[in-house]
Amino acid sequence: MYKKILLLVVMLTLVSSASGAVFYSWTGAAGDGLWSTADNWFPAGPPPHDSGNVGLSDSTYGWTITIPAGYTADCTFGEDYGTIFGPEWGMKLDISGSLTYKWYIAPVQNDPSGPRSEINMYSGSSIYGAEGIAIGDNWWFSAPYVTMNMYDGSSVDINWLWVGGHLNLYGGTMDVSGGVEMSVNVEDYLTKVDIWTGTLILPADFTDEVEDWIERGILLAYGCTPGNSPLIIIDTEINPGRTTVTAVPEPSTMALLCLGGLALIRRKRS
Repeated sequence: MYKKILLLVVMLTLVSSASGAVFYSWTGAAGDGLWSTADNWFPAGPPPHDSGNVGLSDSTYGWTITIPAGYTADCTFGEDYGTIFGPEWGMKLDISGSLTYKWYIAPVQNDPSGPRSEINMYSGSSIYGAEGIAIGDNWWFSAPYVTMNMYDGSSVDINWLWVGGHLNLYGGTMDVSGGVEMSVNVEDYLTKVDIWTGTLILPADFTDEVEDWIERGILLAYGCTPGNSPLIIIDTEINPGRTTVTAVPEPSTMALLCLGGLALIRRKRS
């Protein structure tokens, strides 16, 4: 499996060279873990707007890469399919600032005994203007031991979302305008979307898909499994033309103890 993804990265690096766009690899050699530090990259960076693809896989000098508050990481637009490969193999990307890229960010980890690869989005952080996010699964490589955590005040605005790992909406807003590919190439038990105080905004007419995720045990509310959970709300009115999914921990004793059956409330435009 490692050979498969490495071959893909090599191929895309060659494509970058042919197009004149430069492939940027994280090294972390400066030792501060900051995306914005030039000496943490090869070649010296950080990757510019018109860079080629970006690789986040080298943990030699540390496992965590940080996009600091107030900083905008803007890269990969030099490629038709400009992609951020990573964080990979147990590395973490902590975002307090903003991140934009042309096509996809694809965190992967295929070792169940190793640390999970993580993307953490904190208050004030954003991912915007990108085609998509592939959390542990995509059409070229599935490596599902990946977690993406969103906290209050964070936001994501993308076209497509692939989920094969864990997506925890502890807060913030995940806005997906095009579509969702859920657990396509991995087993359902490896896939989890857990909504706490966060909001998941989906395309129009996505109610059937949401109900399917609940039935398959993929969609959780406040950490509780279907049949043993608080409320999931599917709302088609608050954002006209969209399907908005939230969770409500009620009654409070059930939320704390995960007691009672799963409740599903639909709010549809008449």
